[in-house]
Amino acid sequence: MNDPLVPADVDLRGMEFMPLYGDRLMGSETWIRASFEAKVAGIRLWWRAYAHEVPAASLPDDDALLADYAGYGVSVKAWRKVREQAMRGFVLCSDGRWYHPIVAELAMKAWALRLRERDKQRRWRERNQQTNGDIPVLVTVTQPVARPSCHAGEGEGEGELILNPMSESPAQPSIPDCPQEAILDAYRKHLPMLTQPRVWDGNRADLLRNRWRYCSKPNGIGNGYDSRSKGVEFWDDFFAYVAQSKTLTTGIPRKEGGTWKPDLPWLLKAENFAKVIEGKYHE
Repeated sequence: MNDPLVPADVDLRGMEFMPLYGDRLMGSETWIRASFEAKVAGIRLWWRAYAHEVPAASLPDDDALLADYAGYGVSVKAWRKVREQAMRGFVLCSDGRWYHPIVAELAMKAWALRLRERDKQRRWRERNQQTNGDIPVLVTVTQPVARPSCHAGEGEGEGELILNPMSESPAQPSIPDCPQEAILDAYRKHLPMLTQPRVWDGNRADLLRNRWRYCSKPNGIGNGYDSRSKGVEFWDDFFAYVAQSKTLTTGIPRKEGGTWKPDLPWLLKAENFAKVIEGKYHE
């Protein structure tokens, strides 16, 4: 049996697109021989494997799950009629999962870009930390992720975030530009179950910049917390904390019945942001 086609840690969850090479796809024997239903099911499975499974480019060996991923819901019988055509090209590997070599090729390219971006952000943080010298430090207890504290010295109990008081300094550091892409990546990493933003400009971008400034200024959250070295880490902790809320991740009850899930712009609005920080949506 073949070894897995990608390493076990390749994780593209949160990706918003997958390259679709038209000539390569529509000129392939898989596409030409497939029925219309199998074509639709195949595309759904490629997208599921690419951006929703770990490792990326793989699928579980489970017809009930595959039927749902392919758009057949609980109708496993209907799924099995197109299974052979829709799964053409997938190979079962030694880890018990199905992999598609072309999807694996695309996934590895996207993974390399994601790792490069993470490394760039890490180097940015290290460079700014060296430049800033003695700065306030965010101390966290990560299991479980704690509720971010709004004031220095608050929440000294188990599992709280403690924001150290400011070091004595004659002048406050200026607030750097908001690293929007890094914050969006943190949102995608921790909250793939919520709506993912496809357009991020205008009022949405302004919301994030405003929240970034508030979390960075001396009288904002953290009481002097220096975002130039710890800002992205704060947002990583914040989204991880949101992910622990069953209410926020499974749905907030509506007055008229039913539920709805929040999205990133909702989390960034001042009133909602404050309620989340204060633990209003955590059991």
